[in-house]
Amino acid sequence: MSDIRPASELGREDYPPMHGRLDTATSPSSGVEWGVAALVLGVVFAVMMPPALLLALLIGHEGVGASDKSTAEAAGYFFIALILMLSAAGVAFGVLSINGAQRARRPIALGLAAVMLNALNLLMWAGGLLAWHSAW
Repeated sequence: MSDIRPASELGREDYPPMHGRLDTATSPSSGVEWGVAALVLGVVFAVMMPPALLLALLIGHEGVGASDKSTAEAAGYFFIALILMLSAAGVAFGVLSINGAQRARRPIALGLAAVMLNALNLLMWAGGLLAWHSAW
């Protein structure tokens, strides 16, 4: 009868795992997947910035037809808006990675790096939007 204790004294480790649930010691939900996804998004968009600025500079020069400029202008605004939304999603993924790492008691460095890189991307692409707009 020594195994009988009030439920308020039982910790999480005292309960057997439920059917279909993973034990917390073997659970892979440490947020690594979110952090990697956020870093991949951030790196891709950071590498895309210099060619995008060069494209804005080249299209702004004379020698490009008016119909080509209007098509390029519309496409540029659309893709910069898309990249800004995906960079914001990268920040959200990084925050989810930080939360998952804290729950699993693991380092938060991957998620934090992802948040910082995607926040920098948001600033760079907002500047790119300004450069794209001023080229017209």
